[in-house]
Amino acid sequence: EIYQCDWSSDVCSSDLLGLDSDEFLFNSITPLSNDSRKDRTWKFITLIFMEHEREVWLTQYGNDILVERYEAHC
Repeated sequence: EIYQCDWSSDVCSSDLLGLDSDEFLFNSITPLSNDSRKDRTWKFITLIFMEHEREVWLTQYGNDILVERYEAHC
């Protein structure tokens, strides 16, 4: 599945789920690429796929996105 590891983007769901918290803000995710625009795009697309697979729950939080692990949200 593309969201699990898209080799063209070098962003994998494991990179995002490796964070210690059950919830975190999108803007707090450590950059995975030197190109900030591509980095944000790749991370966002990965999170959309992860939400579709019910791995995370995404909620707008002001100008940011709150990312919650699905199990912690339910």
